[in-house]
Amino acid sequence: MPSAGKAHAMHPVGLLAVLVAFTLLAGACLEAPPDERPVRGEPSDTTTSETEPFDAATIEAQPLRAEGVERFAREVTLRVRNLGCGRVVTGSAVAIDGDLLVTNRHVVEGADALEVTTWDGTTMTVAVARAATTHDIAVAEVGGELPNVAPVAAADPEPGDRVLVAGYPGGGGLSLEEGRMVARTSDRLFGADAGALALDVEVAPGSSGGPVLDRDGQLVGVIYALAVEGGRGFAVPVTALQDALEAGDALVDVPECR
Repeated sequence: MPSAGKAHAMHPVGLLAVLVAFTLLAGACLEAPPDERPVRGEPSDTTTSETEPFDAATIEAQPLRAEGVERFAREVTLRVRNLGCGRVVTGSAVAIDGDLLVTNRHVVEGADALEVTTWDGTTMTVAVARAATTHDIAVAEVGGELPNVAPVAAADPEPGDRVLVAGYPGGGGLSLEEGRMVARTSDRLFGADAGALALDVEVAPGSSGGPVLDRDGQLVGVIYALAVEGGRGFAVPVTALQDALEAGDALVDVPECR
């Protein structure tokens, strides 16, 4: 699996030039992350699609979880520990450059210290973390070289596309779940214009920030919430991530505890 290049390289100075955190969350601990405030209802009950209705019978039943894709997902997915606000919060992340990772804003908010652990048990500290103003996305730079990186896809997946979701639910072992992108829906937690991707994949608290990969191992989304009934996942579209990486004023400092 090829590694991504430096197409989205962000140095500390560049990171300090990006997005405004939500006013309502600035300077305070998040009361409850989206993992603890999941979206009401199943994606199939609440989502809408601009394409034809999702019909599993029309989708080619081709296995996604080949050994190479699973191994690659393992190498690019990271466990995150947020030490702050008098508690420890765990989440997931995905490496997109040699020292750069993407996770959720709610995973890193209120941190006095942030640590990430790679698939082989190596622990690194986060040097710089920046949060998006319009999406539940954060970008962080680590003090070391990440073992592998996921190429950032050029476009969002289409309904019916097969995906692989990776993460560390509960801060425990790595989980790999195969499913499909069901539909594009509204972002009912954060109201982002880009909306969200509804997935026919079960996720759990701690999976937030984990990657949604396509059949080629490209990053097509970032998990940020789940449905109360059934635990199906919702993801930030990769195009929203691209906008945040490319916009000069799209990221701001992550609020600290006070």
